[in-house]
Amino acid sequence: MKIKLVIDFLSKEAEEIINYLYEYQKNQVIDLEIYGRSINNDEINQAYYGLYYANKYGVGLAYTHEIVKAYHRDHQDIGDLKVVAQTYELIGYDKNDMIDALMEGDYVEMHEYFQHLFEEDNITKDCFAYLYSDQNDKKIVIGFEEIKAVLQ
Repeated sequence: MKIKLVIDFLSKEAEEIINYLYEYQKNQVIDLEIYGRSINNDEINQAYYGLYYANKYGVGLAYTHEIVKAYHRDHQDIGDLKVVAQTYELIGYDKNDMIDALMEGDYVEMHEYFQHLFEEDNITKDCFAYLYSDQNDKKIVIGFEEIKAVLQ
């Protein structure tokens, strides 16, 4: 089963499900794509841009886990490039690679493109999960409470 997750980093619910998925993937293989949804605050877009870079290298879940922890537990400004870079370093990568990528601005247009797509799909809540059936690629949209039941 493929899961596409659309989250707002500032949502407490996002922290809960990312923590759940982070622990879940330690014992189970999951096909997961994570996208950021900026609902109420454009000041943290650096964190979302960093997610696209982390996804490029297959570490989106680890990155997101550290970003939501930095925001919710450590009360850090995840819109600050230094915080984003430190988060990338925490998952074992060179923070200067993240800084270079974000300074070049490659992910700004990608973020804006996905925000537009999410608006077209009427994704207005903080967090959504898209589950794709292995058999027919049918999209099922669910909230976070349901995702736990599906994965168990």
